[in-house]
Amino acid sequence: MAVFGSTTRLGASARLARPEQVRGATQPQRTGTTERERSATRGEITRAIRDAVRGIEVALQVPGIHYSGLTYDHLLAILAAQGRDFDATTPAMRKHMAAEVTIAFENAVAPPTAKALKAALAESALGWIVRRFSGRVRDEHLTSLTIPYAREKRKSGYGRNPIGVRTGALAARVEAFGKVKLK
Repeated sequence: MAVFGSTTRLGASARLARPEQVRGATQPQRTGTTERERSATRGEITRAIRDAVRGIEVALQVPGIHYSGLTYDHLLAILAAQGRDFDATTPAMRKHMAAEVTIAFENAVAPPTAKALKAALAESALGWIVRRFSGRVRDEHLTSLTIPYAREKRKSGYGRNPIGVRTGALAARVEAFGKVKLK
């Protein structure tokens, strides 16, 4: 029986986190009078992240070929043209990215580097896009299915899947191999 999503069973010994896995454990806060001697404040870190997220655009790239014969990128473009833009950058997505990355860097000694910030933002955006496929995030209005397609989807046994998900091949490929480029 899993507890809080862990894979250990009740009563089994769980592995403890190593010191480098504990947020802030390897970077003790520094107090000093000069820039080099003091740690960044939470406000400085938050401003750096907020400035990085402002106006950011996301582009999803998924390598490979879908079972339909189309490339995954082409399939995503077709879905976007049909009003099902899964990689659309919305204000809700930007807020989520800023919040998630702020939490990740909240105990940092210095503001994150541009490279670390881009990597964290891209990972956060990919997680948001994956949640769109599962139907857990509906910040982007998705055009409804046509009635004939909805009937055919239900008849084939896929009627309970969210819009944009028939067999789950595209959603699984996005989760496993999707890459987000920030513009």
